[in-house]
Amino acid sequence: MRKPFCWFVAMAGLAACAPAPSPASAPSPASVASAGTGLGALNQLRWVEGRWQGRSPNGELFFETYRFENDSTIRSYTYAQAAGGVPTDSGAITLRGGQVTTGTGQARWIADELTETRVRFVPLVGVRNSFVWEKTSPDAWTATLSWPPPANGPARRVIYQMTRLQP
Repeated sequence: MRKPFCWFVAMAGLAACAPAPSPASAPSPASVASAGTGLGALNQLRWVEGRWQGRSPNGELFFETYRFENDSTIRSYTYAQAAGGVPTDSGAITLRGGQVTTGTGQARWIADELTETRVRFVPLVGVRNSFVWEKTSPDAWTATLSWPPPANGPARRVIYQMTRLQP
């Protein structure tokens, strides 16, 4: 099973099996521009750098590391064990052409809000859900994944608590 950043993205990507949002529901250039995507914008996410432990809704622990590769790329690595080892998955958040995005291929999200304590990713292509990462302290943050209501049911939301692991 895939876990955290990559796991969050993978879980969010489950919505990719559903129809993609219509162009009317895609983020507007104005909302994307408001995400603070100038050079160095990713520095606002420095708080996510490091090693983290999270707990899935079924109680399973997962572990991730976030590392700044440069001023336009954050790499993430998912591990089965707290000690690390060989990653079970990896991903990236990138700043390219004034847009902060994550995901791969035909399942991608774009940041429409980016501050020193919060980032919100909304559907760009092939997905229906959004997710928010919010810093709650220097050593903790939450990841909230939200899916819009399907035609025959309620909207869905899942919250993950992330705790910093000490080196």
